[in-house]
Amino acid sequence: MLEKAGYDDIAEAGDGHIGMKLFRRQPFDLVITDILMPNQEGIETIMELTGAYPRTKIIAMSGGGGRSIPMVILKRPKVSAQAERSRNHSNTRN
Repeated sequence: MLEKAGYDDIAEAGDGHIGMKLFRRQPFDLVITDILMPNQEGIETIMELTGAYPRTKIIAMSGGGGRSIPMVILKRPKVSAQAERSRNHSNTRN
């Protein structure tokens, strides 16, 4: 599903601290994070992300305190404007 949406660089981190280390090395376009994570909670991670990278899209969720879902960060490849229009046109026909 994520590849179909155009994301080809996907990284996973077990907690917000590791996720932020990965993000600082290479900013990503989308972050999917659990609210309840070890070492650095999701809310703290979201605040850090929005402060330093305000254009980053974030999806936050919670499983209610059970097993933590890792933080997932995604990046779309750089494509030309023409390729983007072509991909969007083909997606509207599917």
